[in-house]
Amino acid sequence: MFAVFRAIFVVLVGIALGLWATYLSVESGLGFDKISAGPWVAYPKSGTPDADPYVRANISRSGQIPLGVAEGISLIAQTDSAGGELLANCAYVVRGLVPQARFWTIGVVKPKGQFMENAAHRYGFTSEEILWDDRDHFEIQVSSTARSKNWLAMPQSGRFAVMMRLYETSLSTNRKSITEQSMPMIDKVSCR
Repeated sequence: MFAVFRAIFVVLVGIALGLWATYLSVESGLGFDKISAGPWVAYPKSGTPDADPYVRANISRSGQIPLGVAEGISLIAQTDSAGGELLANCAYVVRGLVPQARFWTIGVVKPKGQFMENAAHRYGFTSEEILWDDRDHFEIQVSSTARSKNWLAMPQSGRFAVMMRLYETSLSTNRKSITEQSMPMIDKVSCR
């Protein structure tokens, strides 16, 4: 009789550990087909039938609709270029070049990729409306207080991420063209 209880206990512990490991895998957003370039991370197969099971589970759980390979690629940065967490009590500048694409957007989002409310009701910039400098570079100020030129507001506290979507770009099929030098830098300016 003791052997039956022990077997049931082992099975229940195995099920609990399996569910816990699955939950952690889905919550962390880890996948096998990850591309990294500095702070930017992308899963180019997330909108295809070839997406790995962890990315599929994460998409199903979040309710997001990923871009297909022919549509473009979505990249998210949860850290600055130095590797520090993006925190709302700090000010940042996103600057540099954007990889070649027909159209792109860049905005401040929650760490999982959902848009976040802000006082300015501005959630991002597009390639058509951003102000460029004379070297074809852009600079976006990200802070909780208003700034001149390209400015994105964020909440007063908590963590956030920066999301960039590139539409009709070769990056979704040509992984080697995504390098740290081809992506915008995210630099911390100050903290309060």
